[in-house]
Amino acid sequence: MENCLMLMFLCYMIKLITSDSVSVRLVNGNIPCAGRVEVYNDGQWGTVCQYNWDMTDAAVVCRELDCGTAVKATYDAHFGQGSGPISTGYVQCSGSETALKDCKSNSRLAQLVCNHGLDAGVICSGQGLRLVDGLHLCSGRVEMFRTEGWGSVCDAVFDQQDAEVVCKQLDCGAPVQVLGAAAFGKGKGPVWSEEFQCRGNESQIHVCSRSSSQKYNCSHDNDVGVICSGYTDLRLVNGSDSCSGRVELQFLKEWGTVCDACWDMRAASVLCKQLNCGIAVSVVGSDWFGEGSGEIWADVFDCDGNETKLSECSISSWSRAECSHRRDVGVICSSENIHTTLNSWVSDSPDSKAHLENCSSSQTLKCSSTQQLSVKNTGRGSIRLVGSGGDCAGRLEVFHSGSWGTVCDDSWDIKDAHVVCRQLQCGVALSNQQVPAWFGPGSGHIWLDEVECEGNETSLWSCSSSGWGKHNCKHKEDVGVVCSEFKEIRLTEGCEGNVEVFYNGSWGNVCYNQMDRDTASLICQELNCGRSGSEPGYSEGLKSHNWLDQLNCRRHDSTLWQCPSSPWGQTDCDNEVANITCSKDQTRESPQSLLTCSTSPSPYKRQCSNHVPLRLSGGNGRCSGTLSKRRHRTMTEAVYEEIQHRHNHFTQRGSLISEELNSGYEDADELLSAKDFKTAYYDDITNDNGLKEEMVKEITPGYYDDVITDGLKPDLDTPENYDDVIINRRISQGETERVQEEYDDVMSVSEDVTNLLNYDDVEEESNREGGYLAQ
Repeated sequence: MENCLMLMFLCYMIKLITSDSVSVRLVNGNIPCAGRVEVYNDGQWGTVCQYNWDMTDAAVVCRELDCGTAVKATYDAHFGQGSGPISTGYVQCSGSETALKDCKSNSRLAQLVCNHGLDAGVICSGQGLRLVDGLHLCSGRVEMFRTEGWGSVCDAVFDQQDAEVVCKQLDCGAPVQVLGAAAFGKGKGPVWSEEFQCRGNESQIHVCSRSSSQKYNCSHDNDVGVICSGYTDLRLVNGSDSCSGRVELQFLKEWGTVCDACWDMRAASVLCKQLNCGIAVSVVGSDWFGEGSGEIWADVFDCDGNETKLSECSISSWSRAECSHRRDVGVICSSENIHTTLNSWVSDSPDSKAHLENCSSSQTLKCSSTQQLSVKNTGRGSIRLVGSGGDCAGRLEVFHSGSWGTVCDDSWDIKDAHVVCRQLQCGVALSNQQVPAWFGPGSGHIWLDEVECEGNETSLWSCSSSGWGKHNCKHKEDVGVVCSEFKEIRLTEGCEGNVEVFYNGSWGNVCYNQMDRDTASLICQELNCGRSGSEPGYSEGLKSHNWLDQLNCRRHDSTLWQCPSSPWGQTDCDNEVANITCSKDQTRESPQSLLTCSTSPSPYKRQCSNHVPLRLSGGNGRCSGTLSKRRHRTMTEAVYEEIQHRHNHFTQRGSLISEELNSGYEDADELLSAKDFKTAYYDDITNDNGLKEEMVKEITPGYYDDVITDGLKPDLDTPENYDDVIINRRISQGETERVQEEYDDVMSVSEDVTNLLNYDDVEEESNREGGYLAQ
């Protein structure tokens, strides 16, 4: 009996707070995420006694309130003495809890021995302010934290000056746009409708004066959002006036020059407009206005030319061209002093007049002097490459008469492909012959046929053709192009392993130097491998050369290719290659992992990746084994599912990176087969080993060449002449048993056959012998 009474007493004295009605708040702090800790219990708020209070307990409070990490646990009523009851004390958190109510405590003892002079508090790293559901960490719906919790802000009470303070407080630079009407989706919780009256120079939004009268009837339909830019200022220096000179941009608080590989006339026009300097006359090199010093910004501004500020232009990528201050770009705007600037240049350079006369067209200039006037009018918006997930590879489509259409491959050769890549600013064409419908057949119009270029044109429109809509083709003949600037990222084991990148026709390693956890999380998200990446480690590289080093993403980067790095091939890491593991879980250690994505098209919200993670396992080496596909079955489970190849489908590598994939969760036969191909094209046959094979009856073998390189057209209609087909060898019983339980068997691929995702060197792949599918 005594034992039972003692057990009941202990259970009463040391209890676990489990009531769902319990909540927590921070009171009397100078920022929303700092203050005296109070918990709500039994219908009233009370304080927490400081006995046993430490950083582990503080971390749980900060996590529960979404206020970042704990900076300090405070004691002795640091934020003033509370009133009312002392709700609990002697708190003992393990650190893994998501809420303070899940920690052990002793309320009875605290009420007996504590007073309000011993009230505990906490200071968290969070600002009490965040941007949610945007393209990156510096865009999204504005949410503020108060004692009632997180809530969104009404668009009727928020203006540009308020946005200036928000972007500054979050270390996100300056506002580009203030968007109302729930542009970033509807929030949850309360909607703050007090009117902010910021001047724009405050350091934090909570110090701005606010109107106490709530005259607006707001709902989540009125949630306001902000897009911030890291580029906060710009200037032209070392010119004859303020409207000509070397371009310098300020990113956050640091000034730097701009590499000429990243700059064109449209960006220059926007810059001149922003500086009230008229229109851009020319883009010039460093020999005009001298070399700068400090940082060199390599962001590629993709301007239309009608923007009013450079920060309104989207950033398409970070240029990985080799840049130095010898390549600092300059701009001359159409101020009234333009003639003085040009006359000064002409007098200094004897050949300048001739260059000016030769460079009068609206196309990219071909002057021999480095002191040239550069005018670019590429018209790249009228052509596009689709189906690869990038801008520099895919099925070629042209825009005509209000709609997009394809181009037939009749007479198509490498010279035509070079012009396309040049027009799209994607380098040079990788393929050396006609490129078939690797990226799937198109639909709608076939706009062009018999295209013939000399190879030096700056636009496809300068090449001859049979005329708009005149052709004798079907969509199976749609032409595709792969340019040297086409880039792809992968992990060697599907959703874990070494980081590798495809560029200029081959795969190479990504070095470990300076890569952080947010960069790893962005890689995982783009590969559709989960929300977060592990802290990057390093291992021995599997490729013979390193492509990238010092890859480190910023808060404003929404895609991996916007992230700064060293130039292509310039690395200093020997064989220390980045190695990461992806996870479906969010983590406070990686703010990037907290970003959400949307399956509905929106210019303001991050789009979910449609990449399909694949891997080979159970074979001899990483290029053989059972092919499996990762599928998210539930919110908490992700496995690799079986990929079945069916006898009425033909495998094309291009479909693996096709734009038509639906969020990475489509049926396996759609994944591994060419879309819209008819069963009539195939005959089932059996080889000497009793294995069923697939052969094409009506489509010539040349239409199924490798996705990256176009091999020589076969002369014989035999299985070995088909590129990019998998040879399936028999799976032994022992080999099948080695496959991990979470992976489903698909097919075992021999070492001699190219990995579906391993389209390495162009010259080697184009001559590699193909095989056939086995049923």
